[in-house]
Amino acid sequence: MSLRRRTTIPFLIDELLLNEAAAANIVASDAGEAINLKVSKVGGLTRCRRIRDICLASGVTISVQETCGSDIAFAAIIHLSQTIPSRMLRPILHSSEMIIPKTADCDFEIHQGFVKAPETPGLGVTPRLDILGEPVATYQ
Repeated sequence: MSLRRRTTIPFLIDELLLNEAAAANIVASDAGEAINLKVSKVGGLTRCRRIRDICLASGVTISVQETCGSDIAFAAIIHLSQTIPSRMLRPILHSSEMIIPKTADCDFEIHQGFVKAPETPGLGVTPRLDILGEPVATYQ
């Protein structure tokens, strides 16, 4: 019997979620009701999308966060979060204000606790090259 079934306290799996295999194991072992999906920790948006799909197919609720992430990371969180049905999405975390200096100018605003992804191309951010430095590679 799963740990989750032995208590009335809900479990949100956080630091154990490292990759797609961990997500599958969490689901298979019935470890918790929800996961905390950290974009950078699991390796970016492509891996997050796979983990999201595993969790949604299994009925596991998702929180999308970043540990002290930048404005660029928050933009990724917003975009990913808007691909998750609201009934399966826990609150997202806006932690970019913890990071100084700002790494990008962003085309989104938070209004009454809600945020919508920008409609501009990509993540909707303009990286601050004076802070980040010149790109090591560009792709067109």
